[in-house]
Amino acid sequence: MLSVDYYPWLIALGLALGALGTLIGAGGGFVLLPVLLVLYPRASPETITSISLAVVFSTRYQAHLPMRA
Repeated sequence: MLSVDYYPWLIALGLALGALGTLIGAGGGFVLLPVLLVLYPRASPETITSISLAVVFSTRYQAHLPMRA
């Protein structure tokens, strides 16, 4: 389990990699998951997958907001 001290870094990493994934036309999860596996080799796969899924969900949610208007 990751400590709470890592959460700000994970959020910043997720935002940066999400932006990079958007710029190159690949999904943020496609870029984020391998990076998290390298940075946190002791973290469980469930934790890393959950973080990646949360980033992908938030990106998708923000993308649909302009279409609601």
